[in-house]
Amino acid sequence: MDVREITRALEALLDSLSGRVDAAEIDMSRDDLDAGEWRLAFEALLAALAAERVAVTEAERADLLRLAADLDIDPAPVGELPERPAAQEDPAL
Repeated sequence: MDVREITRALEALLDSLSGRVDAAEIDMSRDDLDAGEWRLAFEALLAALAAERVAVTEAERADLLRLAADLDIDPAPVGELPERPAAQEDPAL
């Protein structure tokens, strides 16, 4: 992924997870993203997801794993996140 793709993927994840992750954590990741700190933005988001045990959809998990690989970040915490049942998935995704 290039920088634009990483930015778009992170923005989409932040939008998707808004309401399930603390708003301050989302804002902090957006600030990092705006500053060009993609890795820091992703690490902050992943830490918030893990700390809050946020359930993620299959699509969100796939995006998180792809970003972890592209940013050379350990993907193990992604695998530990609970699964959000398909019935709770946002139809807009």
